[in-house]
Amino acid sequence: MSNKILKLTTREIAKPLRHLVNSCLEKGIFPIRMKIAGVIPLFKKGDHMCRDNYRPVSLLPILSKILERTMFVRLRAFFDKNCIINDDTTSITVRPGLQETISKSNQTVEMITHWLEVDRSVLNYEKTSAILFRNNKRKTIELTNLRELHVRTVESAKLLGITVDSCLGWIDHISNISNKLSSATFALRQIKPLITEDDVCMVYFSNINAVMSYGIEIWGHSTEASKIFKLQKRAIRIIGNKRTRDSCKPLFEKYNILTFYSLYVYKILLLARDHKDKFNKNEDKLTKSSYIYTSYAAYIHEDQYVTIGFP
Repeated sequence: MSNKILKLTTREIAKPLRHLVNSCLEKGIFPIRMKIAGVIPLFKKGDHMCRDNYRPVSLLPILSKILERTMFVRLRAFFDKNCIINDDTTSITVRPGLQETISKSNQTVEMITHWLEVDRSVLNYEKTSAILFRNNKRKTIELTNLRELHVRTVESAKLLGITVDSCLGWIDHISNISNKLSSATFALRQIKPLITEDDVCMVYFSNINAVMSYGIEIWGHSTEASKIFKLQKRAIRIIGNKRTRDSCKPLFEKYNILTFYSLYVYKILLLARDHKDKFNKNEDKLTKSSYIYTSYAAYIHEDQYVTIGFP
C-alpha cells in the first residue's frame, strides 16, 4: 500500500487499523510481512569505492511505520512517566577560566569512555570529534588529553543536520545549503514546463523552502545568508517566468511566499512565543550596574561532540 492510497482511505481503514495495532501490542506480535524490507546503500562521504562509506537504508511497508510509531509513543510516555530512561546525554560546564573548562571537558570525555566500557560498548573514534569555539582573532587551542584519547579536533562538524563551525560564522552550513538549493532550483526549472503552477509551488515549498527554513533561527543572521536569499529569488523567478533582473517583490506577494529574511524574523517570533518563559521582560531587568565578564562553556553531545566556547 502506498502513502497516497493510505491518505485517501484514512477514514475507511482507521477502525480496522486501530484494531490491528492494539492486537499487535496486546499479544506482543509484530507481523512477519511488516518486517520485510528492501535495503539500499546510501553514500555518506569519502571514497565511493569504500563500502564502509555507505549506510544501509531499509525501505519498510508504510503500515509497519505506523505500528512502530505507535509503539514508540507509548513506550516513550511510559519511560518518561516512570523516569526509567533519560536520553539527554548533553553535559554543560561553565567555568570562569579556560583551563578549568578544558580540564572539566577532558574529565567528561573520560567519564563517557569509562561508562561505555562498563556497558561493554565501544566508542567510535572515527565519528568522535572536538570543536573549539572561538572568535576569528583567537588561535586554535588543542585539548591534549582528548588528543591522547584519539579524539580529533576539527573546525566544523554536523550536528542534527546543521554544520557548526568553530567561529559560529555558519559559512560551511550555508555552503552546504547553497549546494542543495542550487540542485533543487535546477530541478525546478526542468520540471516546470511539465506541471501546473500549483504543483510548481508545492515543489518549491517541499524542496526549497523546507531546506532553507530548517534551523534558520540559528544561522539566519549570518552575513553569508545573502547567498541563500539570492538562490530563493532565482527559484521565485523560475516559478513566475521572469528574467534574471526582473523584480521579485510582486511574485512574493502573488504566491504568498515569505522572503528569506522575513522567514527568519517569523521563525524568531515563533521561537519567542513558544518559549516566552525563558525570556526576561523589561521590568525583570536588574536596576543595579551589571558587570560584563567572560565565561567558558563546554558540553558533550550525545554523538560525542565536544565543544568549548569562549568570546
